[in-house]
Amino acid sequence: PVPIILADLLAPKSHDLRTTLGDPWGVAHNHADVVIALALLAWRIGSVFGQGLPLMPQKQHLIVFAKAPKAGLAKTRLIPALGAGGAAALAKRLFEHTMALVSPLSLRADTALELCVADDHADCFFKSWLEQKNRSTQWQLTHQQGHDLGSRMQTALNRALDRACHAILIGTDAPSLNGDLIAVAFSALATNDAVFAPAFDGGYTLIGLRKPIPALFHDIEWGSTRVMQTSRDRLRAAKKTWHELAPMHDIDEPTDLIHLPPHLRN
Repeated sequence: PVPIILADLLAPKSHDLRTTLGDPWGVAHNHADVVIALALLAWRIGSVFGQGLPLMPQKQHLIVFAKAPKAGLAKTRLIPALGAGGAAALAKRLFEHTMALVSPLSLRADTALELCVADDHADCFFKSWLEQKNRSTQWQLTHQQGHDLGSRMQTALNRALDRACHAILIGTDAPSLNGDLIAVAFSALATNDAVFAPAFDGGYTLIGLRKPIPALFHDIEWGSTRVMQTSRDRLRAAKKTWHELAPMHDIDEPTDLIHLPPHLRN
């Protein structure tokens, strides 16, 4: 009865998997083929319901935090220099720049990509953008949850660590943060509890963990010049190890605009 069930369930309408899996009767007598067949069956059942089931646990999970580039809501600290429309336009360019640099990570079978957006009504912009760029299947679109930046980051990272060994979270404000640096950060988590890309303004542009560390997200003055140093102090007190990438600039204030790459300055 086993080969009959597998043959009926696995045979797709458009082509026959028997050339790959072997004769159905043989499947029942070959343990390796049975494992492959069941994995394919799980993927196929998942795809029927709109979400393919992973054939193996994801080792790495990258989260990009983003806010819809709406005039008056995005990059508000740049409005005095650029105007509301100009600040929103730059926010959109920074978002697209970041996504272009990190999307190649989707080619890695062990890496999941998540776009975590600031509010529900931003879905329209982000869904449309992902569809236009043919990236809807590469990225999981989720919403930030929490009362402040720390709680939102903690929630997203903890959720990712429920299903991955290593999780990294970035924003879209640091144009020099690219896929190669993110790969270095993931590698650092093999031997460290945390990884950071410090910002010259005293914050950080990347945080990565291999297990939750609640102390990194509570009672911190987000946006101040002490964020990175406070994080170091908390890690040291908890006897955790961490790695830091080279410091980089993020684009928050009018004085930061000088650090924009030429193609983003228009």
